[in-house]
Amino acid sequence: MSTKLKRIIAGILTVTAVFAAVLPAVPVLGASQKDKKVISLGSGLTGEEKKTVLGILGVSEADLPSYTVITVTEEDERRYLGNYLSEEMFAGRSLSSSRIEPAAAGSGISVKTHNITWCTETMYQNALATAGVKDADIVIAGPYEVSGITALTGVIRAYEEQEGIIIPAESIDTATDEIVTTGQIGESIGNVKKAAELIGAVKQIIAAQSITGEEDIRDVIRKVASEMGITLSDEDLAKIVELMKKLSALDIDVEELKRQAASLYDELKRQGIDLSEYGIDASDMDGAAGFLARLWASFRAFLHRLGL
Repeated sequence: MSTKLKRIIAGILTVTAVFAAVLPAVPVLGASQKDKKVISLGSGLTGEEKKTVLGILGVSEADLPSYTVITVTEEDERRYLGNYLSEEMFAGRSLSSSRIEPAAAGSGISVKTHNITWCTETMYQNALATAGVKDADIVIAGPYEVSGITALTGVIRAYEEQEGIIIPAESIDTATDEIVTTGQIGESIGNVKKAAELIGAVKQIIAAQSITGEEDIRDVIRKVASEMGITLSDEDLAKIVELMKKLSALDIDVEELKRQAASLYDELKRQGIDLSEYGIDASDMDGAAGFLARLWASFRAFLHRLGL
């Protein structure tokens, strides 16, 4: 075999290996697992409140047998949220409830809320993407107006039940920290929507650029906040820095993050928030397809150098 032919075969094998490495694995799920629907109900609901919540979630008593129903207790909520909420933030009984159903692959996380006053749909979407939730249609509700902070516990437990997985403790802790910090920043700047967009943009940059240094993280936060017209206090800045340090330690799939919270990043683009200098631009939104196209172009160049 000629030296030239050996080089060509070696190049093809290298590119084939890279293609195999970057193409996503497709899990094989049985119909019963893929179609599993789960409802989480707060253990503190009275009979009437449960009926009200189920109605809001769009589920009748007759529908319940087609769902897996889990109960979320105040002990569960304290286990997840105890490090981040003061005692008065707990309602005294678990009320927030949710319904979660699998969505089409690649469709991302959809969240709708009813009777939730403190957490926005974007806050939930952001935090759940951090926790690793994928492709899910979620409805979160209270029997009457409640803060909704503790609802994250029920959604995560329901997703674990639906997928038959255990989400790593550090991912849950970071997601919990994220939703609480976002709410606190929103209260501080007087705009929860802006706070969620700020956290989402900074998180994307930190993950995409693998930024871990505290000063570098602080610089990113300041720059994005400035672009969004947000003034942060030193205390607010410190809270976001600590959150981003946790995020930088997680093994976050950047493309998956964008897919799961696509509506948030679309909104940032509509506002003219420019993340291109961080390598996050329109071509980046093509995900694996865009990467493979660039890889193929490189391979063609390689063949050209070999005279083919």
